[in-house]
Amino acid sequence: MRRFASYCCFVLLLWWGVASPASGLAQQFAIPPPPGADWTRLPPVVEPLVSDFALPLDPPPAAGPSSEATASSGASAAGSDGVGFSDPLDGSLRAWTLSEYDAETEPHSWFLPSHWLDATAWDGGIEVGLSGTDGNSEAFTLRTGGNLKRKTKIYEIGGDVTYLKTKTDGVEKQHRLLANSKYERFLGESRWSFYLKSFLEYDEFTAFNVRLLGNTGLGYQIVRTEHMRLKLRFGAGASREFGGPDDNIKPEAGFGCDYDWELTDRQKVNVVTDYYPQWNNFEDYLLVTALNWECLLDRLANLSLKLSVSDRYDSTPYGRKPNDVDYGLLLLWKI
Repeated sequence: MRRFASYCCFVLLLWWGVASPASGLAQQFAIPPPPGADWTRLPPVVEPLVSDFALPLDPPPAAGPSSEATASSGASAAGSDGVGFSDPLDGSLRAWTLSEYDAETEPHSWFLPSHWLDATAWDGGIEVGLSGTDGNSEAFTLRTGGNLKRKTKIYEIGGDVTYLKTKTDGVEKQHRLLANSKYERFLGESRWSFYLKSFLEYDEFTAFNVRLLGNTGLGYQIVRTEHMRLKLRFGAGASREFGGPDDNIKPEAGFGCDYDWELTDRQKVNVVTDYYPQWNNFEDYLLVTALNWECLLDRLANLSLKLSVSDRYDSTPYGRKPNDVDYGLLLLWKI
C-alpha cells in the first residue's frame, strides 16, 4: 500500500511539472492543463539572463597587440609579481604590483606595508665626519647623522638625526644628539599646506638633559620655481625640558622659513629657520637655524661633499652660554 501511494505521488508531481505553463515543457509536448485550472492569475516568471551570471570564456579582442600576446604578458606579469586579479567584466587578466598602490593614485593605500617599504619612493643619505689630533694633546671629534624623506603629490614626510661627540685629553667635551621630523600635507594645487613638526635635543653640557618640542600650523609657499623654493610657516605648539630647573610644559608660537636653491646640477643650498617664542612672554624664545651646502662628487656612487652649520639660541640658558654653534665638513652618501 505504501509503495502504491508513493508511486501515485511521484506520477502526480511529474505530471504537474510537465503540464505547468511556467516550464517550457507544456508548450513543447502540448500537454493541456488540468481542467478548471486558471494559470492567468499566476505572476509571470522572469527568467535570469545568462550574461548576469556566466563569466566570459574567452577574452575580448584588444586593439593593437593580439589577445594571445596580451594574455601571455599579463600572465607573465602576474607570475613574476605574484599578484593577479581576473576581471569578470571584460575577461582580461590584469597584474598589479604592490608598489603601484601609491598615495598619488590610491589615497587609501597608506596601510599597505609596500606603501612604506618601497625603497624607490624614499630619498635619504648617511653622513660621516671625523677629526682628531695625537701627540702633546689628544683630541677626537665624531660627527655622524642621516636623513630620510618621502615626497608625493599629496604629502611630504621626513626627518634627520645628527650625533656629535668630542674628547680632548681623555675628557669628554661634547656629547649631543639632535633630531627633527616633519609631516606636511599639501592642500590641493594651492600654495597652502598643513604641517606637523617636532624637535628633540639631548645635550649633556646644558642646564637640561632633554628638550622636546612639537608644533603644528599652516605653510605658504611664496616662491615656487624649478630651481628655487621659499616657504613661510606659522603655527602653535608646546615644549618641555627634562632634567633642568624648569620642567613645565610651555605653550609656544611657531614661525619658520624654508629656503631651497639649486645653484647648478651639482650644487644646492638649504636654509631652515624656526623661531619659538612663548605666548605669555615673547622675550623667552628659542631660535634654531641650519644651513647646508651640498656638492655632488660622484654621480654613480651618489657621493657628495656637505658643509653644515647650525645655531641654537636659547634666551634662558640658566647660567650657560645662550649660543650653541655646530659646523662640519662631511661626506654624504645618498641611498
